Amino acid sequence: MYRTLEKPPAREGLVITPRDAAIILGAYRYRFLTTDQVQMLTGTTSRTKLNDRLRELWGADFLDRPELQRDRFAYADKRPTVHALGSRGAAWLTDNHNIRFPKAVDWRAKNKNIKSGEFIRHTLGVTGTMLTAERDINAVPGLRLVDRAEVWTVSPRYNERVLKPYELATQIAWRDAPPVRRNTVPDYTFGIADTRDGQPKKGLFFLEYDRMTEDLVKSSATQSSILQKYLGYADAYERKIPQELYGYNRFRVLFVIEGDQRRIDSMMAVYKAHAANNIPAGALLYTTTEKLQAEGFLAPIWQTAKGETATLVTSAQE
Repeated sequence: MYRTLEKPPAREGLVITPRDAAIILGAYRYRFLTTDQVQMLTGTTSRTKLNDRLRELWGADFLDRPELQRDRFAYADKRPTVHALGSRGAAWLTDNHNIRFPKAVDWRAKNKNIKSGEFIRHTLGVTGTMLTAERDINAVPGLRLVDRAEVWTVSPRYNERVLKPYELATQIAWRDAPPVRRNTVPDYTFGIADTRDGQPKKGLFFLEYDRMTEDLVKSSATQSSILQKYLGYADAYERKIPQELYGYNRFRVLFVIEGDQRRIDSMMAVYKAHAANNIPAGALLYTTTEKLQAEGFLAPIWQTAKGETATLVTSAQE
C-alpha cells in the first residue's frame, strides 16, 4: 500500500502531557523515531491511542513526518511511520528546557529537504540502539545511562556557545603522509554511571552504527571508511581528547553491525593490518543488532578487535 502523508488539522487547546514531553525530547535527542520506538521510549501499551496522539502532535506542529518516507518506505515489507521534531516542538523545548536552536532553522523545511533514505535508516538504527541501551542500563540498580547532553553540560570544558560539542578534533595519520585534520564524529556519545559498590565510577562510550554500506579501507585515509574511524579514535586515544573534553579517563567505541559475524571479522582484519599499533584492541568493541536484540546491551555479546569476549560493565563484586 502506498504511504500517504495527510497532515490533520491542529486541535485547539492541546496540552502537552509528560508522555508528550518525552516524545518531543526523544525527537530532539535522536532526530528520527518510528512509532515502535516511540512506544518503547514511553512504555505505552495502547498502540491505537498512541497513534491518535502522534497525529495530534503532528497536526499541531510539535512533531513532523519527513516526506521522504512516503517514497522510501511506501513499498517496503516494513513500513514504519517516521517522526521528527516540529517547529512548535522546538519552541516548546526552548521555553521548557532552555534548549537553544539557531533562529534561521525552519524545522519543516529541514525535514522536507532530507534527500537520503539511507540517512533516515541509519539514524533509526542509532535510535533503536540507544533506546535499548537506556532500557537495559537503567534497569540495573546502581547503573544509569548518562545521555550525551549531560556528558557535555557537566564536563570541564562546557561552554554553551560551542555548536558541535560531540565532534572530536582529531588528525588522521596513515602511512608516510603528514597528519590531516579530520574531525571524528560518533553516531552517538553517552556514558554509564556505576554506583553499585559505593564508589562511583563512570565510563564513556562512542556508538558507531554500521549498516555495511561503508567501505572498510579507501586509498586515502581522509576518505570516509572504517579505517578512517579507527585512525580518528586512535588519535583521540593518543592525545587524550575525550579526557580533556568530557572529563572521562577512558573511552570505548561500540560498533553495532546490521549484519553478521563476517562483517565483524572483516573489520577486525582491518584493525590488525592497519591500526593494531595505534589503539588498544579493548577500546574497540563489536556486536550485531541480532545479538543486541536477543540478549541485551549488557550481556557478554561484545568482541574486542582481537576477537575476545567482553562486557560493557563488570559485576558489582569484581
